[in-house]
Amino acid sequence: MMYENWAKLEEVCRYFPFNPVMDIEIYKEKVHKWANNYESNTYFHWVIEWKENHELIGTIKYAFEEIELNRVQAEVFDGNIASAHVLVKCGMQFEGIARQKYYKNGRFIDTAQCAVLKCDFKE
Repeated sequence: MMYENWAKLEEVCRYFPFNPVMDIEIYKEKVHKWANNYESNTYFHWVIEWKENHELIGTIKYAFEEIELNRVQAEVFDGNIASAHVLVKCGMQFEGIARQKYYKNGRFIDTAQCAVLKCDFKE
């Protein structure tokens, strides 16, 4: 579903650290790696699905009440203004810019760093 619904689309992946590829096996490996990260109890990669049909449409990080994390952070590629606004609207605070954090398509890309703490969330 990740491949079919968004990961193969250039207009979506332009703000991800990976480019879309036509080989679905690459996405299977990526999802397997995300699943293995759950064992660490410190990194979680949650998904968003349509309520009606449970079809995967995106990903999200999650977690104060259920898994009792203290901090949730996110990063947004330079130029992805809409996603940055969503993070702030959800209660995250802008913490700064990670300059040239990713290298993609022959250029370095800055990312905005945002986070929300458990104490912020309860307020």
